[in-house]
Amino acid sequence: MGAIEEGMTSVPVSRGESPSLGVRGGVGGTASGGGGLDARQPPTTQPSVQHGRHAASKVPRGTLVSSGPDAGLVWHYGDPLREQVWMEDGSGVVDLSCLDVLHITGADRLRYLHLLTTASVESLVAGQSATAYLLDSHGRIQWGLTLVETGEEVWAWTEPGSGASLAAHLEKMKFRLDVSAQVRPDMAVVWVGSLVGPPQAMGTLRAGPVASREVLGGHHIVVRRAQVGDYVESGRPAGQWAYAALRIAVGIARVGVDTDERTIPNELGVPSAEVSVDKGCYPGQETVAKVRNLGAPPRLLVRLHLDGSGEELPESGADVVLPDTGEGAKSAGGLGSVAYHHHLGPIGLALVDRKVQDKATVFVCGVPASVETLVHVEEPAVTRSSVARLSLGRR
Repeated sequence: MGAIEEGMTSVPVSRGESPSLGVRGGVGGTASGGGGLDARQPPTTQPSVQHGRHAASKVPRGTLVSSGPDAGLVWHYGDPLREQVWMEDGSGVVDLSCLDVLHITGADRLRYLHLLTTASVESLVAGQSATAYLLDSHGRIQWGLTLVETGEEVWAWTEPGSGASLAAHLEKMKFRLDVSAQVRPDMAVVWVGSLVGPPQAMGTLRAGPVASREVLGGHHIVVRRAQVGDYVESGRPAGQWAYAALRIAVGIARVGVDTDERTIPNELGVPSAEVSVDKGCYPGQETVAKVRNLGAPPRLLVRLHLDGSGEELPESGADVVLPDTGEGAKSAGGLGSVAYHHHLGPIGLALVDRKVQDKATVFVCGVPASVETLVHVEEPAVTRSSVARLSLGRR
């Protein structure tokens, strides 16, 4: 078995309280749950560097994630269900310093990001933000990106361990445009509730966040990494369990966690906040448009409501299996994020075959789950039969 870290002390994991650190398509360690309930560490695709901890002063000592890209962050502070309530009532704060922060500058920064990403960002003004994907030539998601325009620069963040490759890609593709992208390890992301004011330790506004984006009823803010502890102290600390549960509850997929190397944007929903259907060309756009206009994606993102009678939740990355009709069990997809929600119970996100119906029953590691549709596919704007008729000169 693996181990968790309580404060700075490593303790062995025991059955019944040890959610696995699932890795889609890989392996992971384990981390402790709490309060007699089990929940899963959001799965990851690659490990991240260890980040500074805010174990000193007024912040309660919590159970730390021991491996994966969120390693070193707090899984929960002792009451993960109440921490979710704190996030919902606006008093919570979550350390997300595992995320990689990028600083994008230059007069052509928005034009450049508009050309490369799935979102429409060219007309953003100071204080506005967006989420976007960067695709390969076949339309498959390579990076997810959240960005905030300040009027002078763009602050952005992506999944742990992805910042360097994304910055290198942006630098490679800029040609003669006036734009520069750098990873900023001295900066970090924190989620703060709507009722949480600036930390008293910050002093002046100039020492505060450099960018802010509204999400999950609060804000993602970009701050200096050395100030993360001060921000966590300014509200009621909530851990990664609470953040994952609320993210799953509203259907926000995490790239590399709820997606795999084959995922195209249409499987997560198009149009969406991340994908504009009104902008011009960008890498991978042909696939997105063709699937939307001529057919349907092979898989769709769904939320699973899992049976909570067992001691443990299924591991992330497990097969989602259809009921056996006498021909043997057939896989319908794979489980991504999974966590215990304070109101909904055990929930997860999964990519499943588009033929799986809403409210259908599926099984994950033998655990029954009810399917909740999140992506509604529109009827194709142009049918295949009409394309065939046009190609033959018919009407």
